[in-house]
Amino acid sequence: MTTLIENAVALADIAKTMKTTVSRVEAEAHELSMFIGQDWAGRPAINVIEAATLVSGTARRDRDHDVAWRQHLADNESWESARERHRADAFAEAHDGALRRGRGAPAAASAGHEAARAAVRDFEGRTPPPEFNGKATATRWLTKTADKVGELI
Repeated sequence: MTTLIENAVALADIAKTMKTTVSRVEAEAHELSMFIGQDWAGRPAINVIEAATLVSGTARRDRDHDVAWRQHLADNESWESARERHRADAFAEAHDGALRRGRGAPAAASAGHEAARAAVRDFEGRTPPPEFNGKATATRWLTKTADKVGELI
């Protein structure tokens, strides 16, 4: 049994307004996760608000933006993970090397931190963060630090 939708707009009416076929409207509605029920006459229909967003194109633009944003977040996470691996590897190598050469823990930690900063600077210089609509949303450590140091001077 198909569900009756109050304030429904028949897919045939939407197709007529959009100058397309009912099957294309139905496919678009399914792709955009819109519920298709039936109106008072038993015709396939969607609610009036979803019909308005479908006809105006807002539903498609919002969905495409959402998909692109989720991909950007995944790309950012991957970029930040790669930067952290690069930093941690550089720190461990310098720190452990200093300990093997007989330097004390504070000196080894200092060497590790210096190598880590250089590794992050190198990584951020060679690998720019992913952009969304022309803007990077990931925080670049060295840029952030340089801005804070500039405020203190």
